[in-house]
Amino acid sequence: MPTVASDDDDDDDPSLPSGVNGNGAEVPDTNNNGGPDEESVVRDDTTTIGALQRYMETISQQDPKKKTRIMLTLCFAYIPDFSTDVFPYNHKVFVNSKRQHKPTRAVLKKEIQRRNPLLKGYKNRSTASLLLMLAEEKFKLPSVDMDYLQRFLLEYKTDCENKIMGSTSNSCCDPPTATTTTTTTTTPTSTANATATPRITTDDRLRLIEAFLSEKAKRKMSVTQGCLNLQESDARHSVIIALGDYFDTVSRVFNDETWIPTLTSLPDLHPDLADARELPLKEYRTTKAKVKEIHTEMTNHLHAMVMKWEQSGNGGQQRSDDDEDWGTFDPDLVVDGGGDDDRRDFLPAGGNATKYYLLYYWHKLDMEGYLQTTLVKLPDRVKASSDRFTSGSQSAAKRPKTSDRQPDPDRQPDVLAARTMNARVGFEERRIGNEEVEERRIENEEIEERPIGNEEVEERHIENEEVEERRIRNEDRHAGNEEFEERRIRIEERRIGIEERRIGMEERRLRNEEMNTSTKLRMELTGKILQLDREMEAIGNPSNSLYGKLNKAKRKYEQLLDSSEGLIH
Repeated sequence: MPTVASDDDDDDDPSLPSGVNGNGAEVPDTNNNGGPDEESVVRDDTTTIGALQRYMETISQQDPKKKTRIMLTLCFAYIPDFSTDVFPYNHKVFVNSKRQHKPTRAVLKKEIQRRNPLLKGYKNRSTASLLLMLAEEKFKLPSVDMDYLQRFLLEYKTDCENKIMGSTSNSCCDPPTATTTTTTTTTPTSTANATATPRITTDDRLRLIEAFLSEKAKRKMSVTQGCLNLQESDARHSVIIALGDYFDTVSRVFNDETWIPTLTSLPDLHPDLADARELPLKEYRTTKAKVKEIHTEMTNHLHAMVMKWEQSGNGGQQRSDDDEDWGTFDPDLVVDGGGDDDRRDFLPAGGNATKYYLLYYWHKLDMEGYLQTTLVKLPDRVKASSDRFTSGSQSAAKRPKTSDRQPDPDRQPDVLAARTMNARVGFEERRIGNEEVEERRIENEEIEERPIGNEEVEERHIENEEVEERRIRNEDRHAGNEEFEERRIRIEERRIGIEERRIGMEERRLRNEEMNTSTKLRMELTGKILQLDREMEAIGNPSNSLYGKLNKAKRKYEQLLDSSEGLIH
C-alpha cells in the first residue's frame, strides 16, 4: 500500500460529478424526456469516451493540477501495483510537489460520497482502507473509463520523464500535467527562440537577493556558519556540503512561481530603489551552479565596495574587517559628517546605472545581520577550499611574504580565527534570537491556518460545534423541564375549560334550534287552522260535505298543535 499525503493538502476536489454512479457512468435522467441515456459518447473521430473522461476534460480547462490529483488517486485504486515511490515520480525535480503524487483521504471520501451519497460509516477510515473500499466491485470503473485511465498514466509518465530531462536547463519543480499530444510544425527561427536562454535582468538579480535571504535559505545559511565550529578537515568538508544545499535551496526558491517577494523602498540609497514593487518570476530561470556563480560575483564586488567605503572615513571611521560593526551603515555618523547616504558613490565604474542592486544587497545583509559573516575573511584552516565565495581582506593581500620575518603573535591564524569567531558569535546569537521569534510566529500562523487547509479537521471541528450546541440545548431543556411541565398543565386546564364551554354552547344551540323549529311548526299549524276557520265560515252550512272535510282537517291540525306543546317544554 503506498504512502499517503497529509490531510492538510488542498484536496477539497470532487472526483466525479454528482450525475455519475458507482460504475463511473452517468446516471440516467428520468425527468429528461428527450435526451438519450448513454454510458459513453462516440465522437466524430470514432473515439469513444466515458463519463470520467468527459468530466476530466471539463476539470482540465479550469484547473489542470486538480485533474492530475484526482486521476493519480484513481490510479492507486484501480491500477494494480501502481506506486509513485519509483522513477520517474520520486525524482528530486518533484521534491516540492511530491504530496500531489500521493492519494489523500479528502479526494477518496469525495469520490465515495459522489458514487453513493447514502453510504455512511466511512469518513473516519484511513486512506488505505478507503482505497480498498473504492476498489470493490460495486465501485469498479467500466472498461471505457479504465482505458482512459491507462492512457492518462502513460502520458503523465512521459511528461515526468521529459520534465526530468529538461530540469538541468529549467529547474521548475511543479509536477507536469498530462495533456493530449498534438503535432505542430516549427520553423528554425521559432526553434532557436524557444531554446535561447533568457538573460538575467536587474529585477532578476533583486529577486535573487531576496531569495538569498528568504526564510528557507537562511536556515541553510545557519548550517554553513555552524560548520565553522568543527575541526579543520570536518569544517572544510561540511562547509562545501552546506553551501551546496544553500545554493540549491536558493535556486528552488527563486524558481517558485508562487513566491513573489516585495522590493523594499529605499529612496535615500538609490533613485531606482525609491518605489516598492513586487518581484515576480519572469522568463529567467536559475540553477544551483548559476546561483553559486552570481553569489560569488556579487559578494566580491560588494566586498570591494565596503572596503573602500570604510577606508574613506564615511563609514564607521575606518573600522577593521574583524570588527562586528564592519560595513554597517550608521545614519548618525552620516548626519555628523554633514552629508547623506553616499554609498552609491562606491559602486563599480558605470555601476550607478546598472549595478545598483549591489546597494540593495548591502542593505539586506546589513539589516539581516549577515554582512560580516558573508564578506569578511575566514580563518586559513577553513577557507582552504575552492568552493568558498569570500575574497581575501586588503590587509592580508598587502602583507609581504618574507620567510625570515618573525611572525606577529597578534596576527597568528588562531588569534585571527578567535577574533573573527567572537564577532560571528555575537551576530549568530542575535540572529538565532530573531529566528526563534520568527519561527514561533510562523508556528502560530500555521496552527491558526491548519484547520482551514485540513478538510477532515475542519469537518470534525464543525461536528464538535454542532454537538456542543445540541448539548447546550439539551441542558436548557432539562433545566426548564419543571417550568415547562407547569405551563403545560395550565395550558391543558385552560384547554379543557374552553372545551367544556364549547360543549355547553353547542348544547344550548341545539336546544335553541329545537325550540325555533317547534315554534315555527306551531305558527304554521295555527295559520292553517285560522285559514280553515275562514273557509268554513264562508260556507256557513255544516251539512255541506265540503264543510265536513274542512272541519275534519281542522281537528287534525289542532291535534298536531297540541302534540307540539311537548317539544317546547
